[in-house]
Amino acid sequence: MFNLKNLRLYRLNRDVKFDTDSLQEKLRAMAFTPCGSQDQAKTGWVPPLGNHAELLFHVCNGHILLARRREEKLLPAEIIRKELTAKVEKLENEQGRNLKNAEKASLKDEVLHTLLPRAFTRQSDLWIWIDTSSSLIAVDSASAKKAEDALALLRKTLGSLPVVPLTMETPIELTLTGWLKLGKAPFTFELGESAVLQAVLEGGGKVTCKKQDLNSDEIAGHLSAGKVVTRLELDWHEQIHFTLSDDFGLTGIKYADQLLEQNCDHEDAAARFDADVMLFTHALTRLIAELMECLGGEVKKQSFDEFENESEPEGNWQDPLFTDAARFVLDTARPTISAIQRQFRIGYNRAARLIEAMEAKGLLSTPKHDGSRSIVAGAEVIC
Repeated sequence: MFNLKNLRLYRLNRDVKFDTDSLQEKLRAMAFTPCGSQDQAKTGWVPPLGNHAELLFHVCNGHILLARRREEKLLPAEIIRKELTAKVEKLENEQGRNLKNAEKASLKDEVLHTLLPRAFTRQSDLWIWIDTSSSLIAVDSASAKKAEDALALLRKTLGSLPVVPLTMETPIELTLTGWLKLGKAPFTFELGESAVLQAVLEGGGKVTCKKQDLNSDEIAGHLSAGKVVTRLELDWHEQIHFTLSDDFGLTGIKYADQLLEQNCDHEDAAARFDADVMLFTHALTRLIAELMECLGGEVKKQSFDEFENESEPEGNWQDPLFTDAARFVLDTARPTISAIQRQFRIGYNRAARLIEAMEAKGLLSTPKHDGSRSIVAGAEVIC
């Protein structure tokens, strides 16, 4: 059965034609293959219909579905540390000296190569939903980082993918705070029983409420103290239940039984899948449209600026946004491309170059094996 459990939403920033005639060939070039003996992780495309089809995409009423699979080797840090310690101690005893850091790093690589063929693997699948009529792309992930990784694979597959995170004209946390102060959500939405309230000032604390009356005096007290709502549980039309975050992420999506059972009479798996795609994409398209309206509307569509289409800058050229972007990353501890895109309303390429420039300036670490970065100690001084 097909349904989406989470949504990270992105806007196509310029018109893109998804040519289904060539799409299969492009996807096949990046199709999933299992990890080899020395691979730590492999990612690629698999048929949305699973064993029922060979096509690596599914099209239905202008909606394109892709399924990304990731397989990774599980190597607990404790096991690596134990094996490395044993090797280091053995060599140091044999040679009668302490090994240098470079030698230990080389030994760690040897340990990894030895352990990888014996490691267990874990697979995870993730949906990408392209709504060509609305120029929206949704990734079924609660994590912005994982969604960003999935879009990076799609961008590499297609050669180009001009998207920016879906952003509202009014900050979402202010709108959600207003709903909670009123004690109700607008139109066809109803407040749930969970919320996260965050102080605006640093060190002001955070309150997480679960299964609680959000109209209580206690919640009102937190709002009066200046906290804003960064996550809010909502119900739409008594059909779809979800939690909305201040970055327009929809998580924990649950569907009413009447939706889940609507296509139960389809015995053929392919027919059931097609019917489910039509059913759930139609409902979610309506939900997203109404939610955007209730949140005050999307920011005015901006085309890619001059920085998006130019080749890699040369010499000592620096993006005029660099200082502001670096300060934002340091202040929020969010060294991700999507965070910079959303904050400054720019395209992926420019945001990626800003992140790379921060690495070059010594503000951010190099990417880890999962693509994540961390802020370098002392970055405040460097900036």
